Amino acid sequence: MGGLLVINPRAGDAEPSPEALRDEAQRRSLDTHLLSPGEDPAEVARAASAQALGMAGGDGSLGPVAEVALERDVPLSSSRSVHETTSRVTSGSTAMIRLPPSMPSRAGKPASTWAG
Repeated sequence: MGGLLVINPRAGDAEPSPEALRDEAQRRSLDTHLLSPGEDPAEVARAASAQALGMAGGDGSLGPVAEVALERDVPLSSSRSVHETTSRVTSGSTAMIRLPPSMPSRAGKPASTWAG
């Protein structure tokens, strides 16, 4: 299963660094993308041909990537720990979660998605 980990380097604590997250994800054969200032995480996720998505970032980054996962019906994993996120994306381990009702789905699907 090919996965993509999108990393928002401006979210979260300083440790591990965004570069360490990227390096660990790449070591686990995931494609990675470090967001640049002003870059839309949803556009990055939509442009990828990944069969699973991962997001290392806060709610502002996770929401748009979660919407793409809903639209494409692919697994989504998000965690502050790249070890957890990359393990879930590479193994296909998923569980159903409920997204906030304020997050509309443009795909006409309910506000829930598969996530690790």
